[in-house]
Amino acid sequence: MIDILLVDDEIDVLEGLENTLRPQRRQWRVHLAHGGPEAVECLSRHRYDVVVTDMRMPQIDGVAVLKHALTTQPHAIRIVLSGYATAAAVINAACLAHDVLAKPCDLAELRGVIDRMKALEHYLDDPVVRSSVAQFRTLLPASGLYSRVGVALDQPDATVKSIAAVVANEPQLACELLKLANSAWMSPAMPIESVDDAVSWLGLDTTRALALAEDLWTGENAAAQRDGLRAHTLEVASLAKQAFPELGSGRLTAAALLHDLGRALPLADTVDHTKVGAALLALWGMPSALVEAVAFHHLPEASPQAQPNLATAIYVADQLAHGRDLAHGPCAGLLDLPWLRARRAEWELLVA
Repeated sequence: MIDILLVDDEIDVLEGLENTLRPQRRQWRVHLAHGGPEAVECLSRHRYDVVVTDMRMPQIDGVAVLKHALTTQPHAIRIVLSGYATAAAVINAACLAHDVLAKPCDLAELRGVIDRMKALEHYLDDPVVRSSVAQFRTLLPASGLYSRVGVALDQPDATVKSIAAVVANEPQLACELLKLANSAWMSPAMPIESVDDAVSWLGLDTTRALALAEDLWTGENAAAQRDGLRAHTLEVASLAKQAFPELGSGRLTAAALLHDLGRALPLADTVDHTKVGAALLALWGMPSALVEAVAFHHLPEASPQAQPNLATAIYVADQLAHGRDLAHGPCAGLLDLPWLRARRAEWELLVA
């Protein structure tokens, strides 16, 4: 049984949501909180698997409820359900919530989000992994992020393409842009898988606001770790685009920027960073191709996608970036397929 806390300051909305969820009553136990103060009290007294909250509420708003849920119940899946919110409020929520849904939300849509959580149980069966995923907010900050993006945005000839080129060099901002662009609140007609499309869909003002928020939200981190992670993801992106041009520059860039997402967290040695990264992306509703690229980039033969796929491309680029021998790597058997074997010499020339 899954325990769900619904939070809204309008009692009619709460009762309507409760009725909408009634068909799931054998699987879901629904609890109601009339407003932010009652939600905080409930979160302090009871355990919930899922918290679904409105944004615009008096006294204690949705962002405050999400922050309290993150602190008191980091295991819980946090979902925003809002009919209207400012861009700034949604950006704040995107940092704290696993998904953002728009009102009116039907049962199928909400069930889809929760079903993704259930489907990821095999990724989250370790308590350390579950805790890390629930508490994750942003990637490691880049020094002067807002300044760099802001300078580009203030250019008189600034375009979506020129801004996306800057964002593509900022992995943590690229991740947040892709997450927000693919949220239900933004209602993309189809999955947004490239940084260019994310900037185009969200707009330059939102990109600026998110860049500023990244600098404000993130705390102090070791510069060497931060810069090393960024340099590695960018190198993998470059190598992947050269090795597998047929897979598309945008998707390869996005997958490369996200593939080591789990390494940005303070994880126990026994926790698989690929599982943490994949779980986070899936909970955010990212396109399945990107989720699988992160999940299987160390073991691409396990990917359910036909070859060539993003997981194999990121595996090859990651191996090359680390200076490893493809012929004797952990997936040498996969890379011995005729069509891959014929290209191996070309790939190794990329780092010769």
